[in-house]
Amino acid sequence: MSWIPFYLAQYDKYWGRGNLDSPLTMFPSEYFFRQFYATFFNDPPARWIFGHWASHNLMWSNDYPHPNSTWPKSWDVITRDLGHVSEETRARLLRENARELYQLPALTPVAGECRRVAAKVVQGGASPGPQEVSLFAQGFGPFVV
Repeated sequence: MSWIPFYLAQYDKYWGRGNLDSPLTMFPSEYFFRQFYATFFNDPPARWIFGHWASHNLMWSNDYPHPNSTWPKSWDVITRDLGHVSEETRARLLRENARELYQLPALTPVAGECRRVAAKVVQGGASPGPQEVSLFAQGFGPFVV
């Protein structure tokens, strides 16, 4: 996502000069902020942007289960890329933007339990019990942060 601000700035410049033959009535960036979302993962330059730009339009992803996923080291990547931003910005990027976009209920109690289970599994502890497996089966597994 670190490339998005540059491209929006360029298109705003071109549109503002009248260089684009376009039916747009607003700057391209205004459309982005009004109706676009972008996901990101393992994008180290983006950490310079977080907290300063588009915090309401970005959503963290780990791309699980694909091979280029950050899982099982997602917490390390989150700490590296989001450790310096405010708790409010981190919450927006990790869960609140997705929750609002998809009109999901707040999952705070479940998220805490899943973090505990995921940490137990990653650290090589005992296998998750039936109740813990149920959380994973409901889609809350390693994805909830």
